[in-house]
Amino acid sequence: MPIDVQALRDDLLSRKLKSVLILGSPEVMRTKQVKGPLALAHIAVLAPSDEEKAWLEAVIEMGAENADTEHFRRLVDHAAEHGSQLAVILDPTLMKLASRSQLKTPVLDGQMYVVNG
Repeated sequence: MPIDVQALRDDLLSRKLKSVLILGSPEVMRTKQVKGPLALAHIAVLAPSDEEKAWLEAVIEMGAENADTEHFRRLVDHAAEHGSQLAVILDPTLMKLASRSQLKTPVLDGQMYVVNG
């Protein structure tokens, strides 16, 4: 799933953010496709642990309806405790989960940066 990283970077810079949490599909989470350009723009990118990545992958496969909103909220809150100013959600299933989780951290629906085709 290609991401328009330059547009995402420009958006984050316009918001004057220094640190973000990136959540998405396994492909996005395992590559430097997003992290590299953001790091070059001096935006720290936080990512979940391997265990949390596996949990997120299962959520994407099972659907948000079956996911533990409390677990998701703890994951995002943990990133906020480590400096994340915004959670960038690059997967529609995770975005559904985020909308149900009553997060304290602001969320950006990153689907607008997903390039189709």
